[in-house]
Amino acid sequence: MEFKSRHEFPVVEKLYQPVAPTVHKLEESLASLRGGYVAVVGTPGSGKSTLLTMVLRSRSERLVRYYAFVPDSHDPSVLRGESVNFLHDVVLDLERMGFRAGQGVLEFDRDLLLGRLHAQLQLLHDDWQTSGRATIILVDGLDHIDREAKPERSLLLDLPLPEEVPEGVFFVLGSQTDLPLADRIQCEVRKPERRVEMGSLDKEAVFRIAENSSVAALLTEEQKQQICTLSSGHPLYLRYLLNRLADGNDKAALQSVLDSAEAYQGNIENDYYTYWKQAEGEPDVEHLLSLLCRLRTVIDLNWVRTWADSGLLAKLIRLFGHYFRKEDDSRWYFFHDSFRLFLVRTTGELSPGLWSPSQDRAHHTQIAEICSHQVAGSPWAWEELYHWARAEEHKAVLERAQPPWFENQLMAFRPIDAIESDILLAIRSAAALQDPMPLAKLILVGAEMSQRAWHLERAAALPVLLALGEKQAAADYVRDGNRIRVSAGVAGSAAQRCRCVASHEPAIQEFGDG
Repeated sequence: MEFKSRHEFPVVEKLYQPVAPTVHKLEESLASLRGGYVAVVGTPGSGKSTLLTMVLRSRSERLVRYYAFVPDSHDPSVLRGESVNFLHDVVLDLERMGFRAGQGVLEFDRDLLLGRLHAQLQLLHDDWQTSGRATIILVDGLDHIDREAKPERSLLLDLPLPEEVPEGVFFVLGSQTDLPLADRIQCEVRKPERRVEMGSLDKEAVFRIAENSSVAALLTEEQKQQICTLSSGHPLYLRYLLNRLADGNDKAALQSVLDSAEAYQGNIENDYYTYWKQAEGEPDVEHLLSLLCRLRTVIDLNWVRTWADSGLLAKLIRLFGHYFRKEDDSRWYFFHDSFRLFLVRTTGELSPGLWSPSQDRAHHTQIAEICSHQVAGSPWAWEELYHWARAEEHKAVLERAQPPWFENQLMAFRPIDAIESDILLAIRSAAALQDPMPLAKLILVGAEMSQRAWHLERAAALPVLLALGEKQAAADYVRDGNRIRVSAGVAGSAAQRCRCVASHEPAIQEFGDG
């Protein structure tokens, strides 16, 4: 009855400018073809997801969106990569649009859902023949699935074959590469008319973005031209460069940053590597980054200071601060997931190019041990289970995953969908150990959380949290990073309430402004 994941991709529209040649090519492909696959591919940070989100939302075709990855989201990416969840959400969305195939409510049965989807595709084709209105099914973030989600059955395996997509229906794919796709789909999207390569921002677009940035008032025309030359129109590199400039307070300081910056070299990872080389002589900085990049939630610098040397943290901020989005002085997020993934890969290698699963697990083990020493009720104490699971310490997971532990989290205002994510991780550990007793307990506590979620969604919990002064808990209750946890109606009402108490709480203020 409800979507397994929310499919809204965050776009900072103030700083968005279309990559005009790419937009033209995508629209040309959709106009000239009668249906089938179209792929938009490009390097990390080239703006694929943003472009697809902005372009497709304004078109006349019926649109179904499925994002296999959403930045700053607490729900584990493995859920988004699972075929059964993909099929469920797409089928449900089409049903809500009036294209119902089959009787009864949806079940999480892959074969049944797959049958419904193919029946719906035929209904969409019939409607197109009658009304002339086509349907676009957007499936974005495909490169994230096998690289980090590692689902039990990937949605990539259940994308319809090209001959199974009827006229009047488009599957628009977003990915860094077409390599994850099935051979026949890969062959299809390598045809020139079905493949859209991400281009670069033109000079005018770069200038407009610079003029909308926080340093616009200080920039000279010559400096804008230098920004354009350095960035080569790459959207993410441009944003990083503007982030670095944001620390300057006069034209001379900005010029110093521009003079020291290296030009974009065709792949954002080259920029990452340049900065990483500066940290290679600082093993403590490297180690701290190896832990921070494996956190699944916001990076709380106040918490980090309780176990990391403050001088070390200051050095990290000086070297890498522009790679983070700063919600306030203490709550930071990775500005783009490509940098986090670069760090995960680099700090998980024994030597360049030699990935070590045991080293990756060791990092998660250390984080789990740090979390295990947090006071009861601390949000960071709740992260212990996740890191034991990533370390594949299944016994430690099950020792922690007791019903009272989850119930105490609920009483401490932890959002239920976050609790349910950890219950799912614990169920996988029970499966790995073939232990039925904890499995039964976890199923029961999962059912309890599901029932409580149904009741809490109808309760006025937000005003109570605000009245108690639990502002951060209120913010976490209504949002998960850039994802809204509640219905649109509740979110709209919450935004108005938050404005009344937001003057001293950046996290609430951001939600209210959103």
